Amino acid sequence: MRERYVFVLEKAKGHVIYYNVLKNTNLFQKRIIYLEKQNSLFRQPSSINQKKCLFLMRKLAAIMFTDIEGYTKLMQQNEAKAIHILERHKQIYVHHIKEFKGQTIKYMGDGTLSIFSSAIQAVKCAIALQQALQKSPSIPVRIGIHQGDVIIESKDVIGDAVNLASRIQCCGIGGSILISEKVRDELQNQDEIITVALGSFDLKNISHSVTLYAIKAAGIKTPDASISAAFQKPEISASAENREKNTAGIFNNPKILRIALLILLVALLPVWFITKSKGNENTEILKTIAVTPFENLDKDEKNNILADGLTEEMITLLNTNLELTVKKIPASVINNTNGDLSKILGEIKAGCILEGKVQHNNDSLFVFVNLRNISTNDIIWSNTYREKFRDLMEVQEQVALKIADELNTSFTKKDIKNFVLDRTNNSDAYALYIEGRYALRKRTPQSMQEAIFLFNKALENDSNFALAYSGI
Repeated sequence: MRERYVFVLEKAKGHVIYYNVLKNTNLFQKRIIYLEKQNSLFRQPSSINQKKCLFLMRKLAAIMFTDIEGYTKLMQQNEAKAIHILERHKQIYVHHIKEFKGQTIKYMGDGTLSIFSSAIQAVKCAIALQQALQKSPSIPVRIGIHQGDVIIESKDVIGDAVNLASRIQCCGIGGSILISEKVRDELQNQDEIITVALGSFDLKNISHSVTLYAIKAAGIKTPDASISAAFQKPEISASAENREKNTAGIFNNPKILRIALLILLVALLPVWFITKSKGNENTEILKTIAVTPFENLDKDEKNNILADGLTEEMITLLNTNLELTVKKIPASVINNTNGDLSKILGEIKAGCILEGKVQHNNDSLFVFVNLRNISTNDIIWSNTYREKFRDLMEVQEQVALKIADELNTSFTKKDIKNFVLDRTNNSDAYALYIEGRYALRKRTPQSMQEAIFLFNKALENDSNFALAYSGI
């Protein structure tokens, strides 16, 4: 057996990153090494805290992003149809990822992130996937592919290449496949795969221009010039360049330049003050959130309990963000308004409203969340979560963090610490706790006894569940 050596490479932010080097090879691997699972082949300094090791590994990969075009709007118009489309998309996606030896990293509502060891395999998978999705009833999916170095961290992948692949996907249209120049270079000897140059693009948060190509194949759509122009880097004509040079010549005189800048400053200063004051005012108004009861998409009474419990938990979690003001709108108030909330929203002076829908089937959980600007009716942010029930608390945390980010607050995952400490990782205990809270809010002698019974059942599943103790 070849002898193995462990070297400490860096120690940052409390984490220790190890390289595991196999002697006489060029193979480098990063691994977590836990003290309690110490192997005699490994040797490391005793001064290092093994429980703070971070799992990281770099690799070259083809990154593929997909998302369903117009899914948020469809979800608002026809929930049943949207859910059916999402499930059909997942079935087709899983089949083709497996066929072309890809690896699914995560589902993001109606979107997916996957990686391949080969750019050619990624493109072939994308073509087969799009052609399958075009069969009636078709699903309009946008696909973007890039190849680059990624960092594999636990169950996720991160890095500049991942960000770029995401931006490439956003440039497409339903039914299209867009690829970067790196991927196109890998296809040079693949005569059966035809690409069409779209031009050079300036993408959001990408420091350099990116040349994009579209895949041309049967059933695959190609973005037209009007769509490409929205992202494309403008070309400057010779006449325009001459005009720019002539204009620049006027400002070669420092005296003229100073006078022009002074006039411009005097003219724009009042506008800046007005805009800044209005912007600050609007931002502060948006930080007051009205939360309506999450809607149960099932007819099962038990799922009404889940929807009600999820609403209460979201309000509690959002209230941990001290920069937000959270106001609950009870179901009774909504029933009295016949669905028109404009008056009550005006009275509580809320800037945005959080709405949600829940569906629970066995161990599967479907949550649709929507944050809307009340004054403009614009969607600030929305997402669809399709998870296991045991991941419900993680979904709540993701929603709270995304809302905090969209409303420009300094709230981070560290601030959720106290909320998480009171909860449990046991999904059965958590479900019983939610049922207990639902019974407790009825405030009848019978419901109070039922609540105590449910809290005790929750403690049988997790004896350290603090919130269940507090309900008894």
